[in-house]
Amino acid sequence: MNTKSVIAVSAAVALVVVLVVSYFQPSTQTIREVVKELGTAVGPDRFSPCESRDGVEQCFTRTSLTTASTTSCALLTPNATSSLVNFAVRFNIGSTTAKEVIIAKNSTNAGVVNGMQASTTVLGRGTLAANTQGTFMASTSPIAGDAMLNNILAPLSYVNVSLVGGSGTDSPTGICQMTVERI
Repeated sequence: MNTKSVIAVSAAVALVVVLVVSYFQPSTQTIREVVKELGTAVGPDRFSPCESRDGVEQCFTRTSLTTASTTSCALLTPNATSSLVNFAVRFNIGSTTAKEVIIAKNSTNAGVVNGMQASTTVLGRGTLAANTQGTFMASTSPIAGDAMLNNILAPLSYVNVSLVGGSGTDSPTGICQMTVERI
């Protein structure tokens, strides 16, 4: 074989090898991924005061009790007519004498003034024994009639907790919390 033939065969073999390798080699592609935010929260804690499920909006409020007033707690409702789902107050320490605990709704954050009930509608009441812990709840699950109107809360109104009676020192500690549904 002459040199020209060897070069021609070598060039043909090299060309076939290049074509085969380039055909079976994976191509480099740029992949762009679109990530869509769904607004979900990881874990059980959520930090928005209101949330909506299928168009039903619930709002949640929680605060520590106030020690310098007969109104231990005053929680403001949303700026919409709402219905009370649940209201709870927990006294870790209440008073040095037994007190009546009154949970009531009102257009202001005033509770009991000079022994007179300033709140418009009492939602729940009970007695907290001296130097004890206690939990009181008000929810609205009336059977029928006018009692059903008690769960309707006006926009920007208050649900208050007041301590009434006794002559001891009121230094309550604890929390109060409320769940309402916007109507």
